[in-house]
Amino acid sequence: MGKELTLEDLQQVSLDILKSFDRFCRANGLNYSLAYGTLLGAIRHKGFIPWDDDIDVFMLRPDYERLCRTFSSTGLELACLENRSDCLIAFARICETRRTVAESLTPWIRDSRNLGVWIDVFPIDTVPDEPEEMDKTFRKAEELSSDLTRSRRALRKMFLKDQSLGFNLNTLKKRLFSLFQEKTEIKARRLSDFCTSLEWASTDHVSKIAYVENRQHFRLADFSSFTDVPFQDSMFMAASGYDNILRESYGDYMQLPPVEQRVPKQQHYIKFYWKEL
Repeated sequence: MGKELTLEDLQQVSLDILKSFDRFCRANGLNYSLAYGTLLGAIRHKGFIPWDDDIDVFMLRPDYERLCRTFSSTGLELACLENRSDCLIAFARICETRRTVAESLTPWIRDSRNLGVWIDVFPIDTVPDEPEEMDKTFRKAEELSSDLTRSRRALRKMFLKDQSLGFNLNTLKKRLFSLFQEKTEIKARRLSDFCTSLEWASTDHVSKIAYVENRQHFRLADFSSFTDVPFQDSMFMAASGYDNILRESYGDYMQLPPVEQRVPKQQHYIKFYWKEL
């Protein structure tokens, strides 16, 4: 294992992955939208938020499923439940495989030896229109996601030298308890199946329930078309209703957060390194 990637290295490799992903999508008639901090960065900074360390994209479920069936790009691997039996999450990651390697404290795939820097691809699924029914959907998704997370944490490596004795003992306890539980892959599949339990586009609302954060929901109409937005040195797709999407996620999104919040979000539990050639 070589030198750890700097924030600038991580941003550049992530951008390279996004460019390859974009080329594949455009060549195959697939739509996507930049999402979360990546979309916010495109609109507010015309590129990366200076302290951001990852790239997120949304895909409507039909396009997401086509991507999982067909994606191919030299030096990249798409890892998801649909094409990897050892996948432990209900969304997809497109991983760089030639130059970098990743170390994640909580595993998201059983065999990650050849997978490096990634971008997250989140499916957008149908959710109920009625507030009470929507709330039930979020609560169930949160329950399934929490159960999956607990199961993944039980798969952490034990007796890590850089972790406290309490952390290692807690991991051992989780590992022993997991011996009497369902396999993590089954829990990931259960969450994925729940995400598609409503017929696609049978309501006016959609959400990212494969990994729930803050119960955000959007109008399907906001994804009715897609436009190009600048990001770094390229143009990438964004849902036409990106203003509504960003306001749902961040409120007054053009305002910068407090200085103490301007920090990378993954660096404390995921490390990326250059491969030794």
